Amino acid sequence: MYTSVKLPDTTLAERKQAAQAVIERYRARIAWAADALIPEDKALDMPSATQAGLLDHWLPEALTARDDMLPPFVKALEGLPEEAPADALGALQALPGGGFDVVARTVAGAYFWSPEINRKLKYPGQQEIRETPDYDVVMDAIAPQLERGDRFIPTP
Repeated sequence: MYTSVKLPDTTLAERKQAAQAVIERYRARIAWAADALIPEDKALDMPSATQAGLLDHWLPEALTARDDMLPPFVKALEGLPEEAPADALGALQALPGGGFDVVARTVAGAYFWSPEINRKLKYPGQQEIRETPDYDVVMDAIAPQLERGDRFIPTP
C-alpha cells in the first residue's frame, strides 16, 4: 500500500525533516538495497553505500535537494521486504512501475554526494567552464557531412 508523503512547501529544515522521517521508517530496507546496489570493493578501496554514510548524511541531503523524488522513492521502498532477500538485486529489479530506477538513481545520487567518494574517484565535481569553444573549428569538422547530406540504406 502506497503511503502518501507530504512534501512541505515552506522551509529547507521541514523538507529535510520529511526526508529523515522516511529514512528512519524504511532504514532497514534502504540499507540492504543500497548495499546491494553499491557493495564494498576492498580491491579499489571503495566503501559500500552504508559505509560511506549514505543513511545518515548523504541520502537526507539528496532527498532534501530533490524532494520530488521522495514520493516515488517511498512507493518503491514499500514494495521491498524489510529484511534482505537472498537475491537482493533481483528483488530490486522486480519492483513495478520504474521502482528500480527510482531507488538506483536516488541511492547513486546520494552516494556521489559524498566528498570522500568523489576524492577516491578523483572526480572534482562540476566545474565552471571559462573557455568559449571555437565553433568555427566545430563547423569546419562537420561541414563535409552537412554538404553530403543524409545517407541511409533502406532495410526490409
